[in-house]
Amino acid sequence: MTREKISEYRQSLRTILNNKDNDQRLEDLKQLAKEVGAGYVHTQIATTTTIKTATGSETSIYQNPISESELVLNINNALQTETMIDVCNTAARNFWITMVAAIAAVLSALAAWMAIVKMVRC
Repeated sequence: MTREKISEYRQSLRTILNNKDNDQRLEDLKQLAKEVGAGYVHTQIATTTTIKTATGSETSIYQNPISESELVLNINNALQTETMIDVCNTAARNFWITMVAAIAAVLSALAAWMAIVKMVRC
């Protein structure tokens, strides 16, 4: 993911969080989480109840769906991870540029040293 795309996702997150409609905001956050590759489904089972009936038993499961704050945290973590990957790629590329510059500096120092040695001998 490029830095521009990461910046667009961060702007989208700010825009979504400024929305006043709670239901729409939660749906938009889930969609954004899908787009950035963050977790958007986290259902905790709060309680279960089992009722015995004449034909067997019925179990009801009560769940707590993912919260808005957890969605925002997941999105921020995904964007932070993508930013770190991009920075690491840049650092790896710059390492080779630095190595070439260091080799050029060593060769320059050797040339200067050889020039001084020749001047002293003359």
